[in-house]
Formats: sequence, structure tokens, C-alpha cells
Amino acid sequence: MGISLWRSLLFFVLVIALGIDLFPSQRELGLLYFNSSLVDKARFYLAKQFTLDPNDVRNTLRYLEVLSYEGALEDVEKIGSKLVLKYPNDFKLCEFMANFYESNLMLDKASSYWYQMIRLNSSLEDVKNKLMSFYILSKHNNLLIQFYEMLQQQGKADFSQLYDLGRLYVLIGEDKKAQALYMSILKKHPDEKDAQLRLISLYLSHLDVKRVFGLYAQMIKQYPQDEQLRFDYIDTLLNYGQREEALIFLRTMHQQNPSNDRITNILASLYIERKDYHAAKELLEGLLLKTPYNMELMRNLSSIYLDSKDYKKAQNFLEHMVKENPTDLSSQKTLGYLYTDLKNYESAKDVFKKILEADPQNIDVIQTLAEVYIELQNYSYALPLLKALAEHNPEDLVFQIKLGEIYLQLKDFVNAEISLRRCHDKQAGNYHSHHVLGDVYAALGNTSASQREYRKALELIRSAK
Repeated sequence: MGISLWRSLLFFVLVIALGIDLFPSQRELGLLYFNSSLVDKARFYLAKQFTLDPNDVRNTLRYLEVLSYEGALEDVEKIGSKLVLKYPNDFKLCEFMANFYESNLMLDKASSYWYQMIRLNSSLEDVKNKLMSFYILSKHNNLLIQFYEMLQQQGKADFSQLYDLGRLYVLIGEDKKAQALYMSILKKHPDEKDAQLRLISLYLSHLDVKRVFGLYAQMIKQYPQDEQLRFDYIDTLLNYGQREEALIFLRTMHQQNPSNDRITNILASLYIERKDYHAAKELLEGLLLKTPYNMELMRNLSSIYLDSKDYKKAQNFLEHMVKENPTDLSSQKTLGYLYTDLKNYESAKDVFKKILEADPQNIDVIQTLAEVYIELQNYSYALPLLKALAEHNPEDLVFQIKLGEIYLQLKDFVNAEISLRRCHDKQAGNYHSHHVLGDVYAALGNTSASQREYRKALELIRSAK
């Protein structure tokens, strides 16, 4: 009994001396009620502990959760932001504040905490995606750049993020930073073709043609099987006027791959441009043997025959194309113009009438058909066409004069005079209209008026010289 009493006294002396609390602390009670979802009691003890020690981060976090649950948003924001300032590297705290702002749709504020979370833990893909999406949708380019740069420094940026960073550098005019970025990628990954192509695009924007062609030359050696790269190189050569270099390169490509239709067509087009029709015909005729019904190829060949004045072959090709594809208005027009040049007006008339059935508002075809009718002396057919042209182009005196000439041929002298005088009202100095009007008066037997108009036409011709 004595020993037990002394032990009890010793225990209480130690408790008093060491300040040990025999009852649960405010913090422990707050945690207990918090885990039991007894919010009111939890808030009471968590608040007491927060008053005693506001720097107790874990307790304060639980307190903030209770305040958030109760809708005390201003208190959460005030307490939480202060605590983060004091403990910026506390991941749980940053995560809570990010979730708090996100759940309340305050994404601008949530984004700053997402950024902090990624700074503390770069493997958070979901948070990265949320932050990127927010910056992109809100067009915060500077913040997005800052974010990508952080990932780059951490060695966590993938190629798509690095390329987006380069794009943003270019967007804000920081081309040197974009160039340095692409070159740093190539230093680590020499076969990263996208970085090379972006460098080419950057050099082109500064018209640094020497670097562009130098990089293309390097890539062509580096990627011997990449055909599209070679075509891009040819396009660039042509766009910058390096036609001789493009021709030499294309000839080499054609020697290596003579069956490639695309190479053959581009090479032929360069020959046509140089008026080397023989070389172009040789290439395209060889290609046509492989694909005898290739309409595009036949169109190109017909153009060559026209340019080289081989009209018979051009006519054969165009007639075949129109027969095979009756809706090909382009080929029909070319054939019609060829018939006109060959003075085959009946055939030209038939072709242009067919085109107008499909395209009744085609001004060029209407005008050409009117001229064909005039050549065929079918003036009554030419008249409505010229009337339509004169109405469509009231300021174009050519149609008014032609209209006067048609009326003259049809012996409709009244309308002929009206049309020609209309020309004089718009342009008094047109000698042609005076000459035709002189013809009208001569046909009417009005010699004095006729001579007056002829003299006026001669005066205008002399003054023009």
C-alpha cells in the first residue's frame, strides 16, 4: 500500500514537472471529430488549435476544409493565401488551395497553385494538362511560356511542349529564342526532323536562304529515303527563283527514279517554262504510254502542242478529252479557241454553244461566240449576244461599236446610229465609232454627214500619232 502511494505521488510530480496534458489536446480532438465527420465539433476544436498555433499547417488544413465545407470562402482564401506565403513548398497546402479555387470556378487563381504543384512535383500529368489548357484557352501566352520553360529546366518537357514553346517564341517576336530552342533539341537529338523543319521555316521567315538550302542539303543526306523532303526542297528552290538548281536536282531525281510520275510532271513543267518543248513532250509522252487515260497528263501535253504550234496533235488530244469528259469546260474552251484560231468556225460555234448551256453567264465565251457568228456572217445570232455584253459592260465602248456594226450589217440604220452616238457621248475621241457612223450615213445616202464623220475619224487618227 505504501509503495503504491509513493508511486502515485511520483507520477503526479513528473506530470506537473514535465507539463504533460493528461487530456486530449485541441488538435487531437479536432482531428478525432474531423475524421468522424462531426463538422460542428471539429470546427470548434480546430479553430481553438488554430488560435493557439496558426502555423500548425496540418491542423490549419483541416480547419480550412471545414470552413470550405461550410461555405466560408472568404475565410478560406484569407487564411490559406497567408499560409502558402509562409510555406510555399508545402505540397498538400498548394494542392488544397488549387482544388478549392477550381471547385469554385476561380481558375485564374487555381492556375497559380497548379504551377506551384508542378514546380514541387514535375510528374503530375493531370495537373500539367489542366494548367496548359487554362493558359491556352485564356490566351495567357507569357504564362504558358513560363510554364514550358519550367518543364524544360526540369527536363520534363516532351517534344510537343518544346515545339509549342518555340511557336510561342515566334508569336511574340522572340525568334532568336526559338532558334536556340530548336538547335538545343538537335544537339541532343540530331535526327529530330521536326526541329530541322521548324528551323527551316524560321530561316525562311528571315529570308536567310543560304541557311535554308544548307540545312536542306544536310537533311537530304541524312534522310535518303524521304521523297517528300526532296519535293519540299524543290518547291523552296522554285519559290526563291533558283530554277536552274531545281532543274539539275530534278534531273538527278528522275535518273534515280524514272517511273515517278510526280517528278516527271514537275520536270516537264520546268522544260515547258524554258520553252524546251521537245524535252517536255518526250517526258510526258513516255508517261502517257503508262497511263493512257490520264486527263491531266493529256491536258499538259495539249498545252505543249499548242505552245509549239503542233495544232493537229493538240486538236486530237483536246477532242479526245472532251469526248471522254463532256463536263470538262476548261478543255472545251481550249478546243473552241483552237478551232477559232484555225478558222474552223462551225466547230468553234458548236463547242461554245455547248459551254454556254452549262455556263450561261460566261462573258468570255459569249464574246467569242459573238465573234464566231460575225465571222460566219450570222449577224442575227450575234446581235442578242452583243446586246447582252453591252448591257453587262456599259462602259466598254468596244461592245457598243460592234453593236453598231451588226446593226449596219442588218441594215437597221436607226439602231446603228443610236449605238454609235452613245459611244460619242461617252468618249468623243474614239475614231472607230466615227468611222462606222460614216459608213451608216453612207448607206443611208447622206453624203455630207458621212464625209463629216470620216473627216472626224481622220483628225482623231492624226492627233493620236
